[in-house]
This record gives sequence, structure tokens and C-alpha cells, in this order.
Amino acid sequence: MAAQDTPVGPVNGGLSSEILVDERFLGFLNEFKAAVVQKDVVKVQSMISFPLPTAPKPSDDGLTLEHDSSSTDKIKQPEFMEHYGAIFTSDILRLLPMASLDNIEVIDDNADDYYRRLQSRTDSGKVIYEVYIQYPEKNETADSFFGLVFGQVEGEFKMISYYAKWPVVSE
Repeated sequence: MAAQDTPVGPVNGGLSSEILVDERFLGFLNEFKAAVVQKDVVKVQSMISFPLPTAPKPSDDGLTLEHDSSSTDKIKQPEFMEHYGAIFTSDILRLLPMASLDNIEVIDDNADDYYRRLQSRTDSGKVIYEVYIQYPEKNETADSFFGLVFGQVEGEFKMISYYAKWPVVSE
């Protein structure tokens, strides 16, 4: 195992019982989490690849959510400040700092179409990482969730997608 890699659980779509997370990604993630908590909007914005897909859509069965990358859910850089609070909610400010290796999934080439579309926006041959957190809604019996997807773009890690139970941008 290389000194720059940390083991985590199974690969999405793959059969490996243990995969490695690049230590450079973990360093980036810690820097990203700090910028979000400190509400350093300029730094957070510099750590995102735009346009940023933001919305899940109902699947064909109408019961589950799958991600859509339609142009209507993508936030362009000039619009980012308008949607910042809808992305970086109080739940994200509270929960993202606690994200650990248990919340990170490595997305490989065997992933579904959504992740393959995201991978096409990143450097060739690189895996992407998803930080997913599910949590109980306040005063509700239902759960909510959010996911942040990261990948290397021109050699630098960037957030390449955000999704949650409710869309940030709706038609």
C-alpha cells in the first residue's frame, strides 16, 4: 500500500473488499470542510468545478431518487452566490465536519450513467469520490441526505456535483 493512500470500504460497482483513497483527496476534503464551516465563500467557490449539477430526479418507478444532469439543475459560477445557502445548509455545516472514511465512497468505471457523466468532466483515468451523509430530519420520522461528489479536474480536486433530498434549482 502506497504511503499516500488510505484504505476504505468497497468500491461502488466493483468487487474489491478494500480500496484506497488518495491522501491528497483527504487533504483536499479537510480543506474543503474547513472552508465551508468558516463560510469562506471565495475559497469554497474556487474548490468547485462549474457548472455544478445539483438535483436528483424521481426514477421511472417514482419511488426512488436518481440523479439527473439536465441543464436546468446546473449552477453556473455567476449564479453560485444566489444558491450558496441552499447548498451549504445548516445541516451541511453541522454534519460535513464529522464526515469520515465511512462516508466516502470511491466511484469506479463500473458506476451508473450519472457517475459516468460526472467522470467525463474529470481527468481521464481518475476515480471520483462521493461523500454521502444520511440523517434524520428534525421533528420528522423521515430521513434526509446529501451527497457531494469530487474528482480531479486539470490535476486539482474539485467538487463536481451536489445533491440532496430537495433540488436547489427547480424548473
